[in-house]
Amino acid sequence: MRKAMTKRTALISSCLCFGSAIGLIVNSISIFFPAIASDLALSTAEATLISTILNGATAVGAPLTAHLMKGRQRLSALMAKGTILAAASLAAIALAPSLPAIYGASAAAGLGIALFSTIPVTYLIRSWYGGQSGTALGLAMSCSGLLGALANPLLSLFISLWGWRLALMLDSLLVLLLALPAALLAEPGPELADTKAAARKRSHPSFLAPAFWLLVLFILLATWSGALIDNLSLYGTDCGLSLAATSAMLSASMVANIVAKIAAGALSDHKGPFISAALCCLLAAAGETLLLAGTESALLLVAGSFLLGFSIPAYTVLVALLVDKCLNQGRTEAYAVLTALLEVAFALFITLEGSLRDAAGSYVPVLAAGIVLACAAAALILALGRAKAWR
Repeated sequence: MRKAMTKRTALISSCLCFGSAIGLIVNSISIFFPAIASDLALSTAEATLISTILNGATAVGAPLTAHLMKGRQRLSALMAKGTILAAASLAAIALAPSLPAIYGASAAAGLGIALFSTIPVTYLIRSWYGGQSGTALGLAMSCSGLLGALANPLLSLFISLWGWRLALMLDSLLVLLLALPAALLAEPGPELADTKAAARKRSHPSFLAPAFWLLVLFILLATWSGALIDNLSLYGTDCGLSLAATSAMLSASMVANIVAKIAAGALSDHKGPFISAALCCLLAAAGETLLLAGTESALLLVAGSFLLGFSIPAYTVLVALLVDKCLNQGRTEAYAVLTALLEVAFALFITLEGSLRDAAGSYVPVLAAGIVLACAAAALILALGRAKAWR
């Protein structure tokens, strides 16, 4: 009973930490951009650069976090420090008198996020749930969509009532209240064979191994569809949809984000991560097909947006599980590098897809490319699952 209770505590801790880091910071920071731009007389590019810097710092912080976790510092202490740094940096953004100060605080927030989100949360879940960690990991990562969906309307209301600075301070306080107690409870469990002591004695992962580079290729192929979600509002506008219908497309993708992570994790526990990842990619391709064919039907566009949301687990929840299956050593370091890669690829693909739309005059080539790349990703990951010689 005590072990079961501890497992549940680890899961709750993971949910609150990951949900706060991604849902309350990464996914919510864009809500503040219009108010910040208006207050400081910034261009759209200058305002959105805050998010780029934050995500870039998170990507840089992923390998650093993996390195720190190999040390003798307690996991709870490391995650607590990350929570405090991220919350304090949000407050610093709210108090910043100039744009350079906001950019600097955004970079600090990104480093803090890395210390209590993807890498440590995945390590914590795997340490308690071992080979059956897919469902738990899916639940933890789905909390980012849940908390983001709950917090975004509240933050918008706070901005309209009290201004962006006070609203951001409240967001900072909320992160601290939810994530800090959860981080202090985080302690590795008994199921993880790759313990700290063993990790310090092992050699570094072979980044020349075929399986590692095939996983890199898979992430690049799968991330294109996920990045398209950030372009859904523009695509809905291109299709002549009303604001309400466009919002329904975004809401459908957010609901799918929550459902898909849980479903993909559970399917991975029963059928393996290779089949789960391939199915996610194929559902994303089906969603892009509906988006391409349903330009005159709001219902088809909403359905396509929902299926597109199933692309997200392929490059989030399932990456850690695929690493476990494909690599024999140095998994934490390899996962950290892959996490950094997908953060960078995601940011680049959002911009690239928008540029391709501008050049072509529509999202048709973006969606067509997404269908091809998603199917290629499914074929690749199934092949990797069958070819043990590549692992």
